[in-house]
Amino acid sequence: MNKRDREKLSQVLQLLGEQQISAHLKKFDEYIDLLRRWNRKTNLISRSDESNVLEHHIIESLSVLFALDFPDQAKLLDIGTGAGFPGIPISIIKPDVSMFLLESKRMKVLFLKEAIERLKLKNTHAILQRAEELATNQHYANAFDVVLTRAVGSLAKIFSWAEPLLKKSGVFIAWKGGDISGEISELKNNFKGVSIEIKKMDVRMVDSKRNKFFVILTR
Repeated sequence: MNKRDREKLSQVLQLLGEQQISAHLKKFDEYIDLLRRWNRKTNLISRSDESNVLEHHIIESLSVLFALDFPDQAKLLDIGTGAGFPGIPISIIKPDVSMFLLESKRMKVLFLKEAIERLKLKNTHAILQRAEELATNQHYANAFDVVLTRAVGSLAKIFSWAEPLLKKSGVFIAWKGGDISGEISELKNNFKGVSIEIKKMDVRMVDSKRNKFFVILTR
């Protein structure tokens, strides 16, 4: 990271009440460096977005910590994690949670496994599988306190994959932007009785002009 990015991330970590800022900055530095090196040989993020990886990916991932309190020792699933967003940034800040990174592309999973090893994220695991197939595995069905996703796709479709993976009192949270009124209508039609909450991302972390927010679903 350059000096400007380090200062920005340091400010975010202070907002989150973190004490081990230097240690966290070192891990995020390693993560960004590894991501950029892998991005030269496989498409983890768009090349044009490499210069915005801190603001558009890492800080946006961490902003969920202002929107939702994760239970102690929570078990989390990140659907369609890609290069590890939001799962790896959350794991760095909250090493006590168990984080499962779900991705269907083999090369991305190889990257995730190397990142997990290099960053020493002991409670983080990468899974090579399609989201719609995971619930057929008895180890994962109804197993998660929280299911997260920044993956592109309609809320109704992604929630149909997430619902059988959630515990009875589990929470689903999706990163969204722009006009999603049609997606919300589809969700309400397909899933009766689901509580829907929309929360703007904290403007101290994510520029309000980007119109980014969380959609939080509970049963």
